[in-house]
Amino acid sequence: MKKLLLCLSLCLLALPAIACDSFRLKDGKLLHCGMSRIKLLELAGSPMDKYTQTLGVDSGRATAGKTVEVWSYRLQGSIGGEYLLTVTLSNGQVQNIVSEQQDRL
Repeated sequence: MKKLLLCLSLCLLALPAIACDSFRLKDGKLLHCGMSRIKLLELAGSPMDKYTQTLGVDSGRATAGKTVEVWSYRLQGSIGGEYLLTVTLSNGQVQNIVSEQQDRL
């Protein structure tokens, strides 16, 4: 039963990795999952903030966590307006993009 519960928990944690948003910049270029860190820097420039975070699952055994980088941007979107972007990178590739429009009435 414990193995089944652990397996289901790991599958649920993997779901966000399957679905990933993209973001279209004002100039029409697209930021997307799977993009390399270097391509992200080329298209979006240097982030205004970045930090590393270690994620782990408590399985009762001592195991190493997964370290990811989280980059924050303030960018102009293709549909107008300014957006705050949070981009998560793992192993040099974009894993997730979360955007939030700013100052929308």
